Amino acid sequence: MTQDFNPDKIEIKGTDIGVEKAPTTMEIMAEIEKLKAENEKQKEEAKKLEATNARLKRGIIETPKLEAEGGAVSDIIHGYREVFEKEYSFNVLGKEPITFKVIIKPTTALDRAKIAGLVVDMGEGQVPYMDATSANMIQAVATFKTVGEEIPDWLVDIDKLYRLDILLGVYSDYEEWLATFRQGQAH
Repeated sequence: MTQDFNPDKIEIKGTDIGVEKAPTTMEIMAEIEKLKAENEKQKEEAKKLEATNARLKRGIIETPKLEAEGGAVSDIIHGYREVFEKEYSFNVLGKEPITFKVIIKPTTALDRAKIAGLVVDMGEGQVPYMDATSANMIQAVATFKTVGEEIPDWLVDIDKLYRLDILLGVYSDYEEWLATFRQGQAH
């Protein structure tokens, strides 16, 4: 006589304390399905976290409240993303014109403190006693060294700079842009 084996009908005999019945195939399958569902939830959460991390790396945090309040709050929190960008061409007597491009970001509060420190260092504390052109020259070089993202090296090398008209022209354009930028932020 042959009997079919049924794991659900295994009886454990004995007097050992702690001996438990082995889980059934159905119980194991149910646990596997439960773990698969939990794994899927964790994968979805990981995708959301990766997307948030990517936005944070780019410096963009999107929240409904910030979007509703508009760009001003976002600009304050994340920094204004516009930059002053311009290409220049200055004539040189008997030679090819000097051409270059500048990219300069707006100044933050910390940038202004750094610029002030550079002005004192470069002017050896004498800027208040200098003529306006010399003071503006030092202010321009300090500003470009601090917030210039793309500036020709020769334009910020005060020891080798002979064309103050170029330096002061670029600085004047930047200051005009910065004033417009600030007026636009006052609303």
